[in-house]
Amino acid sequence: MQKQHAIPITLFFLAGAMFAGVSGNESFNLLPKHFALQGIHPAVTGFIMSFTGIGGIVVLPFLAFFVDHFRAKDILTVAVLLNILVPLIYFLPVPAAELYAVPRALQGSLFGIMMVGFNAALGHSLPPGNRSRGFALFGLMGQAGGLTAIAVGELIFDAGGLSRLYLFSFLLFSCSLLLVRLFPEEKHQQHATDPRLRDFVEVLGRRSMLPPLFWIFILGSGFGTMLAFLPDLVLERNLAMVRPFYIAYPITVAAIRISLSQYFDRFPLYRVLLLPVAMIPLSMLAVNAAQSIVLLAVAGICYGIAHGVMFPTLMGHLMDRSPVHFRGRMSLVFNLMFSFGLFVAGNIGRLFIDESVQGAFTGMAVISSLGLLLLLGVWLRAACTETGDRV
Repeated sequence: MQKQHAIPITLFFLAGAMFAGVSGNESFNLLPKHFALQGIHPAVTGFIMSFTGIGGIVVLPFLAFFVDHFRAKDILTVAVLLNILVPLIYFLPVPAAELYAVPRALQGSLFGIMMVGFNAALGHSLPPGNRSRGFALFGLMGQAGGLTAIAVGELIFDAGGLSRLYLFSFLLFSCSLLLVRLFPEEKHQQHATDPRLRDFVEVLGRRSMLPPLFWIFILGSGFGTMLAFLPDLVLERNLAMVRPFYIAYPITVAAIRISLSQYFDRFPLYRVLLLPVAMIPLSMLAVNAAQSIVLLAVAGICYGIAHGVMFPTLMGHLMDRSPVHFRGRMSLVFNLMFSFGLFVAGNIGRLFIDESVQGAFTGMAVISSLGLLLLLGVWLRAACTETGDRV
């Protein structure tokens, strides 16, 4: 009976900590608006924001050496404390705006570490065969945090600038830290077979793992494009606010996960992902055409469909194909590929900027379409295999 009650209590603290932590971190997604008001060029802003991804790429591989050896709450405690301190760097004068990429890289790495901690803890709490739904519903707290960060954070930023936004994030991180410390996690138990990096690489190197990893990268590149360039496009077209996208996106995610997540584990991966993968380039094209906040909301719905299905489905797919003592590292790989997508979007996207930031969305829409082509190839191969089996 104790075990039956342990999981809901654990999820309560995890969900609350994730809501506050994600909200605190994602409030700094408004940095491009701050930079634009400071007169920083969109290409420079894209460079700075791309380091959201490079931070994860650099730090997360080192986390692989100890993520499965320590309690998630201890990893989360360190990450949240550093999240409080790092944004103070934005208030320091710098000789070149590009140097703001350093704190942004640190924030990206800390967000990745937080997600690894949350997902590793959740991976140990959820029963096999139901992980996609579990990650889907748990992830709603992250989406709610992201919605709060932008919907409330933009109002606070417009009223008091970056200093008020920092105080907002400070309160949220403080709440997250309290809930993390209250999180009732058992002490780490050593497995009979200690996780070896060589074994983990062997699991990861299976041919069947490569398409899911690429789709995670595509998902990250979609969000990275919005993160780096949407605020500049909004100001360029006098649309005044980014909120329509950042409100429509998590609401769509929530609606999909509540109503459809029970089906994510019942069908082949390629069937579940077909529409969501197509929504990523479509969301960018919607932003590209936006002359009003209505199309920004449409873009948010499109990306929300992609994120709402792909994130939990692919995370559950990786976890189900990973030994229990590799789940922390598998969560790390997920976040690493997502971070790589963020980094590529910010740096490749800015190459398409000429006189307007619009080119970044066109170029990245073409690149993200490669995920759909790969999915169609996997589907065709599966169909041919099924036909051969019947013959």
